[in-house]
Amino acid sequence: MNRVWSSTLMVVSLVLMLAGAPSWGQVPRSNDTSDFAGNTGGGFGALSNNTPSTSTNDGHFNTAYGNGTLFRNTIGQQNAAFGLNALNANTTGGFNTASGVGALQSNTTGEQNTASGFRALWQNTSGGGNTASGVDALESNTSGGGNTASGASALNANTIGTFNTASGVDALRFNTTGNFNTASGVDALLTNTTGTNNTATGVLALASNTTGSNNIAVGERAGQILQSGNNNIYLGNRGGEVMENGIIRIGTPGTHTRTFLAGSVFVESFTPSDARLKTHVTPLTHVLEQLEHLRGVSFEWNDAAASLMGHKPGQRDIGVIAQEVEAVFPELITAWGKEGYKAVAYEKLTGVLLAAVKELKAAMDAQHQELGAHARQLADLKAQNASLRVALGQLVALQTQHQRLQATVEQLQVRAETQRATTAALAEH
Repeated sequence: MNRVWSSTLMVVSLVLMLAGAPSWGQVPRSNDTSDFAGNTGGGFGALSNNTPSTSTNDGHFNTAYGNGTLFRNTIGQQNAAFGLNALNANTTGGFNTASGVGALQSNTTGEQNTASGFRALWQNTSGGGNTASGVDALESNTSGGGNTASGASALNANTIGTFNTASGVDALRFNTTGNFNTASGVDALLTNTTGTNNTATGVLALASNTTGSNNIAVGERAGQILQSGNNNIYLGNRGGEVMENGIIRIGTPGTHTRTFLAGSVFVESFTPSDARLKTHVTPLTHVLEQLEHLRGVSFEWNDAAASLMGHKPGQRDIGVIAQEVEAVFPELITAWGKEGYKAVAYEKLTGVLLAAVKELKAAMDAQHQELGAHARQLADLKAQNASLRVALGQLVALQTQHQRLQATVEQLQVRAETQRATTAALAEH
């Protein structure tokens, strides 16, 4: 639709320009090719107020064709205007080129501007160094300088923004004061208003960004979701959040499945984990019991994995099952792709395993304490056993002495009986 509108306006512009231009030879007063100041004009009111200096180049070397072209110019030099009212309000601005109905129509003192297309740089007054090519390109610019717009309505709403480059229909269309932006592609950085230092290449790249700065997006719809974040890079990726900062996203999930990087790769990254960024911090408990529900498995990737992630069918691998992890640690699971495939944040298992190790250590410490108590009890029993052994030895010695005494007593008793018998026998005789 934009292209049709652009073409229609361009045709209208050419018709009006041809209608407003006089037939060759109808040169207005004091603007013929024989002008001592090198001015050339053709059309009603063209260069009619120009007052070339006789001692300087002021008001010299201007070319105006079309009714109202360079109408108010007084001492501006080396301007070229083609088309109805092109550079109509210019007074002292120099080195401007305007081609198209209303191109640079409001310019007064701006210099070194180039406008090609219906109403290109239409409202520019004092902005300099701008280049606008396309219907309504840089139409609202007033004093912004160093801008380049190529495409219908490119940088259309820009007023004082500087050093922006827009190539493509509606590229940077709504930018007003944002600076140092580069947009290449239809609707690239379309809604940007005050964001600065953004680079968008591709249709609808960073199209929703309004105030975000220092973002880079390459590819169709790259970074399209972002609205106000800063310092993000999107390569072939639409983005994840409307407001995010410092994120790099490469490739489209489910489409780009493998990455090949030649040469040495150096990665410097970190995961924010400051306590000042967290609330409701609670330790993980009963982790060992939860881990009992998980299996470490070896497996082969199937055909579906080959098309989604680039794994070869039958390729062996080791890991866990996402659904099993989700049942006990849902925070470790994300879903992706149209089918909602589960993915495990393996790096976050570090916290789980750390808690498990601490639980194991606590259990081992408790066992060590219990074993220590048992060892002390055993030592006490051994000491008691040694004491009993000594007592038993003493008892055995006493028993031996008792047996000896008993034998002696028995011997004495035998002797006494013998003596009594002997005495009795002697008494009978």
